[in-house]
Amino acid sequence: MVNKKLIWIITIWVTITVLNYYYFTFFILPLALFLFFLFFTVIFIAELVRLLQRREKVKRYRIEELIVYSIILPLTFFHQFTASIIEKMDWHLQYNKRCLIVEQVKNYTINPNVSWNGSLCELQYIFPVLSNDGNLLIIERENSTQPNVTVGFFIYRDLLDHPPTKIVYTNDLIQITELEQRINLRPKDNWKLEDYWYRTVGF
Repeated sequence: MVNKKLIWIITIWVTITVLNYYYFTFFILPLALFLFFLFFTVIFIAELVRLLQRREKVKRYRIEELIVYSIILPLTFFHQFTASIIEKMDWHLQYNKRCLIVEQVKNYTINPNVSWNGSLCELQYIFPVLSNDGNLLIIERENSTQPNVTVGFFIYRDLLDHPPTKIVYTNDLIQITELEQRINLRPKDNWKLEDYWYRTVGF
């Protein structure tokens, strides 16, 4: 027999976790995570109490629910671990789309288009976004017919004191050298994804 309640719980958790990753800004994320964790903590405790009260008549679906809650809770609490899994999946699933964006930047099809910053481009807002926090790109290029370009896709953007985390494409040798230096200094936060592609913090 299918446990419909369990399916709904898993669906809701996955949906909110994905929304947390792609859409919730720095100002909303801590509160959303706290409420999310509190919600599942209350459910877990309630299910555990019911299980202990009815030890003699324990039903299979209650054990299944308790197991699922015991997995969801740490995945919610250790948000950075869960976000890192989504980040890796996002990199592979959206790789071709990001490559297309880079080619359009090289061909001047996509250009900075916001009035308040000469390096930012706001893409059409389609789920899942290619650059978190507004689908904004950072574009840097030389003023030539075949320019070296650097394109930054936001993973996490904090408007306060925490440096942004980005996926960066660059064929600029100066930028590549700087990125390689960052990797050597802080390999846990910065690494090469493949040729010309990097994952970096604060670049």
